[in-house]
Amino acid sequence: MSDTHQEIKTRYLNWAEFEGRGRCEVYVDLAQWVAESDTAQAFIASFEAVKRQPNLVFAALRKAYGVPMSRRELEAALMAHAEAIGAIIETHRTQTNEAARCAGLLLGLAQIDGPISLIEVGASAGLCMIPDYYSYRFGDTVIVPQHAGDDAPEITCGFSGVMPNGADEVDIVWRRGIDLHPIDLSDAEQRQWLETLVWPSQTERLKRLQAVMQTAEQQNLQIDEGHVQDRLADAVAAAPAASTIVVYHAAVMNYLAPQEVAAFRELLESLSVAWLFQENRLLFPDLLAEDSGVPLDRFAIVLNAQLLGHTHTHGADIVWL
Repeated sequence: MSDTHQEIKTRYLNWAEFEGRGRCEVYVDLAQWVAESDTAQAFIASFEAVKRQPNLVFAALRKAYGVPMSRRELEAALMAHAEAIGAIIETHRTQTNEAARCAGLLLGLAQIDGPISLIEVGASAGLCMIPDYYSYRFGDTVIVPQHAGDDAPEITCGFSGVMPNGADEVDIVWRRGIDLHPIDLSDAEQRQWLETLVWPSQTERLKRLQAVMQTAEQQNLQIDEGHVQDRLADAVAAAPAASTIVVYHAAVMNYLAPQEVAAFRELLESLSVAWLFQENRLLFPDLLAEDSGVPLDRFAIVLNAQLLGHTHTHGADIVWL
């Protein structure tokens, strides 16, 4: 087995165990079949490393073919539909844009004096740029921010810890997104791709996505196309001077090379902004030591180098510290 094939095998087995297990058994099976199949590994190895991620490969497979029910069917699908699946992998990205992460975002923003100007890096379709337009149910606690109407999409999030005050009073007066390839919600194909990125059997998550897409489309959000290194300073300069500028990102830095993460942080720290993120703790080891209490399969919620809590990678629950 080549080093590349071994790397793919290990990656898909780890994904099955730490991300898929208990969340989507259909994808767990697919990941394990990839780990057992020279044919599947050879197909995936034909793409650059950034395109080999399970979420992207599985979504492309579903879009072009469907969901195989056996290893043999998986191998046959990859051979018979290689061109179509490959074209989707090459031209699409895993811009999941999970609105449930807004639960952690809202609680983080509640720690900041407003009014707030929110800049999201890796905004995709902008679904996390409007956390104040959704309502939230944290166990028995319901929070309705000021812009959430009676028909606002509800985000349900498990919660442990002491609920912070002020989440219903978060005052976002200006917002801007930055993304290499923004999703246009008026484009039916792009909306469908976001829906395809929702894992099979996650019907409630799909319903929530459809509801928040409708809400976001009504806001006419501005998302600047380009690299954060080229766009962030201009976005900060455009924000209202009397506001607290918050730069936010979630599940973005793991898609950047280490030197890009370092360059982003250097730029960010040169600007007069608050820094809020939900990311894997390994990305910023000087901020989050191994004994921080954040499990490796969860995201740390961090504001200005202070650990606030940790959350399920798709926002299903929060442990507030």
